[in-house]
Amino acid sequence: RGTNLSDLGELVEVREGLARLLVPDLSKYARGRHVEPRWAPVFYNPRATLSRHLDVLALLAHVRAGERLSLVCDLLSATGVRGLRYLLESRVGEAVLNDADPRACKLMAVNAALNGLEGRAEVLNMEANVLLSQRAARGPKFDAIDIDPFGAPISFIDAALKAVRNRGLLLITATDLAPLMGAKEAACVRKYSARPMRCPFSRELAVRILLGYVCRQAARYELAIEPLLSYSLSHLVRVHVRVARGAARADESLSNLGLAYYCARCGYRSLERGYPLPRPAAECPRCSSRLSVAGPLWVGPIWDPEFVRRLECAYEEASYLHSAALSSMISQLRSESETPPLYYTVEELSKLLGTSEPSPRALVEALRAEGFAACRTHFDPKGLRTSADLDTLIYLARLSA
Repeated sequence: RGTNLSDLGELVEVREGLARLLVPDLSKYARGRHVEPRWAPVFYNPRATLSRHLDVLALLAHVRAGERLSLVCDLLSATGVRGLRYLLESRVGEAVLNDADPRACKLMAVNAALNGLEGRAEVLNMEANVLLSQRAARGPKFDAIDIDPFGAPISFIDAALKAVRNRGLLLITATDLAPLMGAKEAACVRKYSARPMRCPFSRELAVRILLGYVCRQAARYELAIEPLLSYSLSHLVRVHVRVARGAARADESLSNLGLAYYCARCGYRSLERGYPLPRPAAECPRCSSRLSVAGPLWVGPIWDPEFVRRLECAYEEASYLHSAALSSMISQLRSESETPPLYYTVEELSKLLGTSEPSPRALVEALRAEGFAACRTHFDPKGLRTSADLDTLIYLARLSA
């Protein structure tokens, strides 16, 4: 039954993972059938539950491997759901729950008490960059910082890089997919200093543009990044990176930047490594048509396969989180982490062939039968990755259609 806490409006209790939470009753903020969490006094988005499950398991995987996660920061905490779940489920020591809105801080404190975490959760009401700057200057620095804004995370990256300890973790969300996926190219250039691309694999490029931006900002402070986990859900892309000190490491990190190419006529795609950026190729090597170019972006691996395997082990231990959706997501991430970059979709293959769409599952099976690495991708329900060359893929797609 709903309750009322002063200026917070109607609240309801929900359970997410092992946490009990009071959150805004989103039915009170509906317009017709549309419910927008941003209209509530404090933000809580149930659509992001799968993302939070993955992040809880990711931090648990670090702890299970013996890594120190004594102090984490949930920078834009709202209800406190992420930070409280890290305390309850990921075995981290203490958490700072921060929000610039005093109403959110009131709710975070209530939720911390509801879960018996008053002694391990510190609630702060500070502007995010002020908090990060203070920790960078005075300490203690954080073992992990979770940055989950509405829109672009770019205004928090610099301060977060300075406030995380050496070999600490940054967990970063971007929800401004229109710029990152090329629908608003000028906005992406302004925000991320990178040109996006509208193409069948735009979601993967969105992740790579975000990683490229973080890499370049880190290098300014002689810091390197190592991507451990990357994923996309309907309204967001999310990356987990390790941050390490050292000019040589920063230079090595920058060597993972470059450009992405795509030919809309024949389906050719590739990544080209090089920073400072090489002169972009203008002509498709397969059909001589004009190439589309995106970048600068991260052209290195966007997953650490060993870490994804540890994530899978953490999921097996957390039986209370078992579900078909989460199991499928983790299984796909494991397969993708061991398969080449830049996925294809059966939709684009059918357009190239002028045939009906082949089944993604059947096409993956056909590729594997021929000895190629192949898997579905979580980025697109019609997508797949493979080590096969494009001509072989098109040939097998024709047979599978």
